[in-house]
Amino acid sequence: MNAVDTNVLLYSIGRNLAMPGGSAFVPPYNEFVEPAMVLPDFLTRDPDGFVRLTGHRIGLHHLIRAYNEGFSPEMLLGEFPTPSLALIHKVIAFYLENQPEVDRYIAAEEQASESQRAAAAPSTGLPELRQRLRKLRAS
Repeated sequence: MNAVDTNVLLYSIGRNLAMPGGSAFVPPYNEFVEPAMVLPDFLTRDPDGFVRLTGHRIGLHHLIRAYNEGFSPEMLLGEFPTPSLALIHKVIAFYLENQPEVDRYIAAEEQASESQRAAAAPSTGLPELRQRLRKLRAS
């Protein structure tokens, strides 16, 4: 198995997570799965394919989305205070050097999130919760 096949396999395993109710999550890429990005040591890919800053819970797409909205590195540090300013600069440099790949990754993450939101059952509204509470108190 070559590196591309391994990346596709890892991506497929990580993204085909069972959803509540028994339905399977479909990966963002239908017919062709792009090989995973080669990550530097300051970025880590979780088993489910989520890329985050190593040692932090901050996702690559969170930081880059804010950067693309006009946040400076110093402003990003204000929003995400746990990584160092130097690490934020490294992540931005990685993004600028690998922009097409990172943009595809971010688009796939946003598509996956939107699919999960669409598949989720609607939440119970506040009026219905109040009504249930009244019934419980009355009984």
